[in-house]
Amino acid sequence: MLNTWKMLKVFVSSTFLDLELERDRLHQIFEKIEQKILHKRLTICSYDLRWRDRSSTEHVVDWCIRMVEQCDYFIAILGNRYGWIPEKGVDGKQNKEGYSVTEMEIRKALEIIPKERRFFCFTQGEEKSGDNVAATTKLKQFIQNEGETVFHCDNVAELLDNVTSHFQKVVNSEYPNAPQSEEQQSYRDILRNFLAEKVHRFCGRKEYLRSLHEFVDANDRQNYLCIEAVAGTGKSALLAKFICERGGTKIPIVAHFMGMGRDSRQISGIVHNIAEQLKVWNILKEVPSDLESLQLAVKKSLEAYTQPLILIVDGLDEVADNGRDLLWLPRSLPQNIRIILSSRPADTLDRVQDFPFVTTKQLMPLSMNETNEIIEIFSQKHRLNFSTDDKELLRKRASGNPLYLKVALEEVATSGIAVGQLAVSIEALFEQVLERLEKDFSTKFPSLQSPAAAMIQTYLGLIAAGENGVLEKEVKDILSVGDDFVMLARKSLRTFVVQRQNFLNFFHPQFELAIKMRLGKSGMRNCHKKMAAYLHKKGHEYYRTLEELPFQLQWAEEYEQLLEVLTQFDFLQAKCNAHMVAELKNDLDFALNGQVVKLRQSSEFEMAPQVRVNREIISLMNRAIGIDGQFLQDHPQCLLQTLWNYGYWHDHHDAQQHFTKDDPTYAWNQDKPKFHLVVEHWRQNASSSSPWLRAIRPLPTRLDSPVLNIFQHEQPVTGIDISSDGTKAASGSYDCTLRVWDIHTNKILLEHTYEAPVNDVRFSPDGSMVYSAGLQIDVWDVSQGEKIKSLGEENVLITKMTLSANGELLAVATADNRVVVYNTISKQQVACFADYSHAISNLSISSDLKFLASGDYGNSMKIWDLQSRELVTSYESEGIISDVDFHPGNKKIAISTHIYFQIWDMEAQKIVHSHNLGAAPMSITYSSDGETLAIGAQQIFLFDTKEYKQQAVLEGHDSIVGSVHFTPDGKKLISGSMDKTVRLWSTKVQGTSLQAHEHKFLISDMAISEDAHFVASGSYDQFVMLWDGITGKRITQFSTGVVSCLLFSPCNTLLIIGTHDNKIHLWNLESQTLTCTLSGHSQSISSLAMSGNTILSGSEDGSIFVWSAKEQQCIHQLDAHDIRVVSLEFTDDNTVVSHSYIEKKVWSADNYECLEKEQLTAAVTANTGTYDVEIDEGVMKITINGQPLFFPYLENVFCRENRIIGNSGNYPLIFEPERIS
Repeated sequence: MLNTWKMLKVFVSSTFLDLELERDRLHQIFEKIEQKILHKRLTICSYDLRWRDRSSTEHVVDWCIRMVEQCDYFIAILGNRYGWIPEKGVDGKQNKEGYSVTEMEIRKALEIIPKERRFFCFTQGEEKSGDNVAATTKLKQFIQNEGETVFHCDNVAELLDNVTSHFQKVVNSEYPNAPQSEEQQSYRDILRNFLAEKVHRFCGRKEYLRSLHEFVDANDRQNYLCIEAVAGTGKSALLAKFICERGGTKIPIVAHFMGMGRDSRQISGIVHNIAEQLKVWNILKEVPSDLESLQLAVKKSLEAYTQPLILIVDGLDEVADNGRDLLWLPRSLPQNIRIILSSRPADTLDRVQDFPFVTTKQLMPLSMNETNEIIEIFSQKHRLNFSTDDKELLRKRASGNPLYLKVALEEVATSGIAVGQLAVSIEALFEQVLERLEKDFSTKFPSLQSPAAAMIQTYLGLIAAGENGVLEKEVKDILSVGDDFVMLARKSLRTFVVQRQNFLNFFHPQFELAIKMRLGKSGMRNCHKKMAAYLHKKGHEYYRTLEELPFQLQWAEEYEQLLEVLTQFDFLQAKCNAHMVAELKNDLDFALNGQVVKLRQSSEFEMAPQVRVNREIISLMNRAIGIDGQFLQDHPQCLLQTLWNYGYWHDHHDAQQHFTKDDPTYAWNQDKPKFHLVVEHWRQNASSSSPWLRAIRPLPTRLDSPVLNIFQHEQPVTGIDISSDGTKAASGSYDCTLRVWDIHTNKILLEHTYEAPVNDVRFSPDGSMVYSAGLQIDVWDVSQGEKIKSLGEENVLITKMTLSANGELLAVATADNRVVVYNTISKQQVACFADYSHAISNLSISSDLKFLASGDYGNSMKIWDLQSRELVTSYESEGIISDVDFHPGNKKIAISTHIYFQIWDMEAQKIVHSHNLGAAPMSITYSSDGETLAIGAQQIFLFDTKEYKQQAVLEGHDSIVGSVHFTPDGKKLISGSMDKTVRLWSTKVQGTSLQAHEHKFLISDMAISEDAHFVASGSYDQFVMLWDGITGKRITQFSTGVVSCLLFSPCNTLLIIGTHDNKIHLWNLESQTLTCTLSGHSQSISSLAMSGNTILSGSEDGSIFVWSAKEQQCIHQLDAHDIRVVSLEFTDDNTVVSHSYIEKKVWSADNYECLEKEQLTAAVTANTGTYDVEIDEGVMKITINGQPLFFPYLENVFCRENRIIGNSGNYPLIFEPERIS
């Protein structure tokens, strides 16, 4: 995303000699003002041009006026001197008016800068001969006559006070709060400027432009075109020119160029840019803030768009490391979307070529005619007269490379160098230009602290060191040079260095590479050190420190300081408060997984006595933030809560009592830096922490466990799938149910019970629908929970099914040994393959829709051509082929059979790899990038697909794993097993699956005693668990039947349990025994209340029973409501209040006569106890003393003083509020 910080550019104009002191102190004033407005996400860049050597700066006037035009604010300080009067003014025209440079600047400011953004300070100084006092007086009078804001200052202190107070007043008036993001306009502006930069002096390439137009005008299925080109051949300029030519049509063009903006190489920046452009075209309504939702929204909007659209992504080879798998790029968009990509020969090109509908076109070097055309156009513009030999030499050295030609021609025009003296390669030419500039700067700036050669090198090195460029003010401050140096450097290097979004960047990646090669590893490390030192000194109040400090420290190889910064809680909190949670996650990822530099295993830092930090602590932090990343983005004040609740219970020895067993390998038994010591240090010392909820028992997800979640069925699981956005899981089972789950909350989003087992499930590509296979094929709307349609033949048992990548084709295996293929849109059968003598075990359709593969219990795999309906080939294995899956590139098929997994090569038509697992595999699947293979047996095996080396074994299922599927990003895996569970795994975390004390099925209700010493949880697993409310430890568990509601008696002696079998059970807390069971209701118990010796129970049928706890019998029966009794409550005025969904009744507690009746217009909210509780989109908000606290994914919330209880799925949680005032 574009960050919403705004840079305020201020131009300071004044005569020089008599105001040197004022201007130096003014620079310090701006730094102080900036510190005061940083909280508004504002920063200041002041320009104060001081030209000491006018003879060598013939374009001084132009530069000054151009800078005035670029600035937002203008401050003029006038003493007695009138200033230097140049012979020529703007654009080299004669200065007929005899204005000084200062007056030219002032007149330009009056012309273009808003009046409220400019002001003037007049000072009195001693007159000197030649000061032209008359001209100065006339200029001052002119300014006052124009009605400008003027301050008359008698001394320096008064001058600085006036500038400080007035400028800050102007800024506060314009920005009372942080500037709002104007991302739509900003992205358009950035793209427009980038296109203009790239098409400047573009010519030639007519054949390639024609082919691009022909491609987008076509409507064939090959709707992906990838342009392959080596560096410098002009692919970006070609695409920019194509966009400009095509811009006059009504067809939307959505384009992204790597390097066009500050985060343009990051996945978040790429997808956000595309999303914002789609929003401009009204193709996407809203732009989600989190990356996963954003990627899904972009994909769904493009898939749903039916009109022509052009999507262009240039420079795939430049994408950041975490995006090189290209999983963020939709692989199979409809053919009305024409996608143009470009890449240099690299791993990204290989991945693109695996896309199902892609054509590759190579961009060749410039032709001779194109080279001649460029030379001719440039010669005319710059009035250069090249000889025939010069042109021939240019053609020869350029060798068709337009980048070399651009730099060479610019150098000839700028320096006057002869063509024959030009270096012969782009890298050498860049080196030649630098050597010339170093000599020029040595002459123009003789008083520099370091030699000019070193200064120019460092200037360029700092630009190369920036993650996404560097601010000019940062370069100026680090080098300790004036505006004249940086302005001249930028102008002299304009062929190589450009300004994008106020940041200095290299025009082409080749130039960045060249300066890195020139400086070498040591030189670049030094530039990173300079940048890191500068940012560290600025502090984390400076937004650039938050953005770049970890990156700079890592490349500087300052690993101990990197550890210190990444574990400095105030820095972490500041970054989250700036809504940089994703960027913080990137910092941690890069520290752990950087390809060139990363934290060493030996790196360690002692943040306090006995509190050590190393690489593993960073990994655990990364995991914790990854789990709750979106929650933290929305609620950054909960950072300490997230890190403490995961970290403390990760390796504190108290955690052991919450798990079913202990082992020397568990984290709390390991002799290594402890995360709980780190988070406790933060807890005791963090100055910026808000109120938060401290968990007094471990959270359901452990940082060292690959198991992220568990979903339960009553019978073995037959089929599973996961939605394309990775947020929903679908499962079918022998218990005859279809279920769709929210993988974060365990909430069941859709459930339907059939009369026969559900044999398989599949999500539609957009995740909005789910297909279920049993006695028929049903299609369900997930959000509405309704069946949309049915497919196929009636009363024909479907055993397995598969859906094509684009959702167009559905292939099913029937119990009578046929494979039938349907078009999901027309619902018509399009193919039937009946050549089977054994039951079919599984199916797979290639992503290009050309082939279908099947495995069967007769040990054979068959491959069918979906166009010709012919059998392509058949393969016989040693044992049952339990599963088959096409590689995303469609060139291979993975097979699980006997005790092997095997790889079938589609071209060679044979097995090319066979691996003995030593166990019988029942399921197999590729990750969406094709780089990982998962095989389900008793465990789940993960293999890489290049050398087929085992990467991991995921253990935790108690029986055979019959189905496995990756999430689209490959970071998670879902599995279904005969052990009746569906499990969600992290493929990136290796560890042991610890078994915590928890319920097997969803928790139905929770309760807490009046003194908060006891907590109870009841579940559909028919068990009640009793917990210590102070320590969180489980005390006992006992079976009562399926629990519907729970209540502690006011005196904390009884736990009252209502069950689905219409009974009420009384559990004695002191003796830990079940004392009695009360029967009488005709339907399940829905609510409970107790006062003194009296128990009230409400039922699903609307009745209320009154019981004597002492006599253990019913003493009253009330025909209270027509439907479920939602709540019951004894009041202080000796009445009882009961609610159904539609009415409220008030009863006498003496004789139970109805005193009052009221129809309800809104649903009854659950009683949450002491504090106000709201649940919004899965996030709990608790307000205590006016202070809000948040926690994700909590249900059945109830509060007592200093205790909050709730559950996440089948896991009970207990919290204590912290830092409540």
